[in-house]
Amino acid sequence: NYGGSFASSVPANVDLEQHERLGKVLARAGVASRRAAIQLLSTGAVTVNGEKVTEAGVHVDLATAQIAVDGKPVSLRKRAVWIMVHKPTDFISSAKDDSERRTVLDLVPRAHELRLIPVGRLDRESTGLLLLTNDYYWVNILTHPRYQHSKQYRLEVEGHVDRSTAERVAHGGLQLEGEARATLPCTLQLVEFIGSKNSASARTKLEVALFEGKKRQLRRVFELVGHPVVRLHRFAFDSLHLGSLKRGHWRYLTDREIKALRREKVAAKPDVRGKNALELQDGDHSHHQRDLNLNDVEKSTTPEAVGL
Repeated sequence: NYGGSFASSVPANVDLEQHERLGKVLARAGVASRRAAIQLLSTGAVTVNGEKVTEAGVHVDLATAQIAVDGKPVSLRKRAVWIMVHKPTDFISSAKDDSERRTVLDLVPRAHELRLIPVGRLDRESTGLLLLTNDYYWVNILTHPRYQHSKQYRLEVEGHVDRSTAERVAHGGLQLEGEARATLPCTLQLVEFIGSKNSASARTKLEVALFEGKKRQLRRVFELVGHPVVRLHRFAFDSLHLGSLKRGHWRYLTDREIKALRREKVAAKPDVRGKNALELQDGDHSHHQRDLNLNDVEKSTTPEAVGL
């Protein structure tokens, strides 16, 4: 059974600024993305208190402004909702799905009514931390690679990943099919090897921090280097961690967490480390042969990692 940590109603949990730029207001109201809002304003379709406005930088008072697009009033939101969800498998990271599959919004009461949308994505097979909000202005900032927000994952992949392969992934520059740009550098730790190196059951556990978000990036990257992903779990987004939040459950972000997330607009650049990547590949592997349960990884302590 999936569910939230609170009652069925989901009130807003953070105040918005009273005076905001018009482009930002339109984005937050769900009228258009920030870029599309600029284009919309240039057409003269937007009025504020009956006057046509074409500049996105014009400030408006949310308490008194009457904004309309093509003559239709825009409902201005004065508060926003920020929620953390522990996504299970078999849920789509989307506000809706044409095939009527379950989405992460189905985990949160009134999510559609509140017009929540996911911040980024986790593919259907993956689990872990996903943010939902109706503060659309911040969705772009938190997902655009320019701001280098850190998303941290635990993976289990097929085979034993050697040092050269790990460095190849960490240094970036991999060209994925259909992508205009190569991958950016990331941080990578080899945590544990499972099984004998040449056995069909050989696996590697890793932790990876990405600073961008191409579609199914980690699965595609490790497929490219010959180590398909078996399991993938996101346990952190910048300073936010899942902690003890159970699969399929959700909670509000605290005021402190929201403020910290906004301060982390630009994360530190990746620090690619390259020492002792092959330490676990020497000697007997028998004491590393155990199953990896990624369903409970949020309860795990920091692993004794072999650092890349």
